[in-house]
Amino acid sequence: MAEPAEEPVAAPAPAVRFASDRPRSKQVPLEWPLEFGGRLYDSITIRRCTGTEISEYVIATAAGQDVMPPVVDCPKEVYDALDDDDLYEVDKVVRDFLPRRFREATEPTPEVSGSTSTKSATPSAEVAPK
Repeated sequence: MAEPAEEPVAAPAPAVRFASDRPRSKQVPLEWPLEFGGRLYDSITIRRCTGTEISEYVIATAAGQDVMPPVVDCPKEVYDALDDDDLYEVDKVVRDFLPRRFREATEPTPEVSGSTSTKSATPSAEVAPK
């Protein structure tokens, strides 16, 4: 009796990776660390996102879901509980990692009075292309 033929093993799909040497994330140390779910959060990672992650975020917020921006790598409960000084430091770094379409939407804009106004640094569905 002939032995069954072995099926060829498919080669793993090639992985896509960013080829730039520019950093795609940054750790922001917390002055006021938090514990959540048995884990200590003494820093928050801020990272650049893919187009798919941003699209999914925009769709979720447009649908009224209360979701974390994918640029901030921590649970929503941790982000919501950050000390205001830590939140300020995190938000400063977030701006550097936002995609251009959101960064430009958060630029200070001159008002008729000559003063400036800053828009929220958190991406929203309002600035998403249709």
